[in-house]
Amino acid sequence: MKRSLFAGVLLVVACLAMTSCTTCKYSAQSNARFQCTVQSATVEMVAYEITLDGKLISTGRTMPKEKGTQMLEFTVAPGDHVLTVTAPGCETWQKTINIMDNARFGQTFLVELKKSEK
Repeated sequence: MKRSLFAGVLLVVACLAMTSCTTCKYSAQSNARFQCTVQSATVEMVAYEITLDGKLISTGRTMPKEKGTQMLEFTVAPGDHVLTVTAPGCETWQKTINIMDNARFGQTFLVELKKSEK
């Protein structure tokens, strides 16, 4: 009984230390939502990869323009992030985005993939 109580107290202390840490990027913080719509400048479907801060977060295919668009939703810690979308035969799309934690419905980014000149 005493051992489980001690373990429980130790866990609570560790959790409090994590939430009060201001320099640790893994401290508990609320995540904010953002949406991303990826579409092709041409009528053909294009396979793409989305990375956030260099980490792969999604893959997919663009929809033909006549069928509409597909919105992807992600959650991330508020702040500046680098959003990158790559696709074979297309120019790389990259933007530094600022995700705000007080945006009521999240933020939306439209990515239009253009054919590469190469």
